[in-house]
Amino acid sequence: MRRAYESTTSESGRSEQPRRYQYTAEEYQAVQSALRQKLGPEYISTRMAGGGQKVCYIEGHKVISLANEVFGYNGWSHSISQQNVDFVDLINGKFYVGVSAFVKVQLKDGSFHEDVGYGVSEGLKSKALSLEKARKEAVTDGLKRALKCFGNSLGNCILNKEYLIAINKIPKQAPPPLDPALTKRLDNDPSVEKARYGSLVSSDRQRGLINMGENIPKDHSKAQVESGRHGDGSGARTSFSHTTLYSFSPRSTVDMANLSTSSDSHTDLKQKRKLRQQELQQKFRQEMEAKKMQQGAQYLKTETTESPLWDFTLDGIDMLDQAPPKKTGSPRSTTPNSAHKMITRSKTPHRGPCLRAPARPHEPIVPRNQEGYKRKLDT
Repeated sequence: MRRAYESTTSESGRSEQPRRYQYTAEEYQAVQSALRQKLGPEYISTRMAGGGQKVCYIEGHKVISLANEVFGYNGWSHSISQQNVDFVDLINGKFYVGVSAFVKVQLKDGSFHEDVGYGVSEGLKSKALSLEKARKEAVTDGLKRALKCFGNSLGNCILNKEYLIAINKIPKQAPPPLDPALTKRLDNDPSVEKARYGSLVSSDRQRGLINMGENIPKDHSKAQVESGRHGDGSGARTSFSHTTLYSFSPRSTVDMANLSTSSDSHTDLKQKRKLRQQELQQKFRQEMEAKKMQQGAQYLKTETTESPLWDFTLDGIDMLDQAPPKKTGSPRSTTPNSAHKMITRSKTPHRGPCLRAPARPHEPIVPRNQEGYKRKLDT
């Protein structure tokens, strides 16, 4: 439902109390006269209650249709304030459930009525179905009881016994046959779309007129006024006439075309949002690919800088296997690149003399056999 009232903001920026919609005198009189009318026999149904007594009531869908007709589809709302499960009994494999619900009905001007409804489910074997039936019945009963407080046409008249005696004597009219032309057969209603498009165009026109009045170049208008003042009176009159024509001239066909395109753009906002999202995704993918290529180039660069360490031929390997020459003078490197030297290192850790455990001189050395046990000395 559309909001029945909107909040207002003061000049200081603080939000004030919500401003509710106020009925005009004509609307108030029309609604009041509609609520005073009593219902005909076509709206009243009967059922048998306990003890063989006949009870009159109004069906839930009929009450909702009457409320939409009187207040408008966006002129009222209902809410469930509270709902209580009073009892859930299991007797001979069947559930008996009772639920109460408090329902509030509020109009767009702020007036409301609230009442309690009750729902009962008896004899069902499913606990879930019993609770569902009782809850729905309680809400519907509370809605009907809250709506009847507004007037006779919403069900208050059926509480009058004299009215019920009189209305039962009036024969009911047969419902009119269903016209297939009046049924909804298509997903889109052309009349609704046309009305919505017309409202968008009118709102765009009003917004465009306001924006055009705000965006007038002030320096240009001031220059024209001052030039008219320095000159004769005719110049001043012409400058004012030019400014007024510039400010309040009607829109041309080009502006109207722009308005139509802007209204079309409002309808295609979802499509534009999708395209924008796809563009951002594509841009992100391109950035990630460029980043990967940059990382690969850096990796290749590091490989090329380290490659001279291992850049030697098989002849150099053969030279390693040959016997070293006699020492004549300065030592000569056998590798082709004498700048690099290969140093081998044993992986076995060696303790220094300072880290070794000190020997115990007072303890005699006992020889061990091959199995690792101490040899027993013969006594």
